[in-house]
Amino acid sequence: MVSLKRWLNSGQGIGGPNGDGTSSLLRAECVAAGHGLAEKSNEADRWVAATARYVKVPLVSHDGVFVDAPGVELLRVAPTTVNDPSTKRKRRS
Repeated sequence: MVSLKRWLNSGQGIGGPNGDGTSSLLRAECVAAGHGLAEKSNEADRWVAATARYVKVPLVSHDGVFVDAPGVELLRVAPTTVNDPSTKRKRRS
């Protein structure tokens, strides 16, 4: 988390300190690897992955499109139903 705070406080843009095309580089790597993030329909997901990779923080998601993305550390946490209204028990009157 220290590196994330440092990056947020630096005022750098998502593309990197020099607009280095982080998302474009990830797309090229995904095309070469035949990974789904290369597809146009996954452009927003690619930006998310590229940002996590650039900032050097894990990406937390249940979206399978991030599995085996080049250079992206993916954390998949089991979903919880604690705050899910559909799982709450109804009180008996």
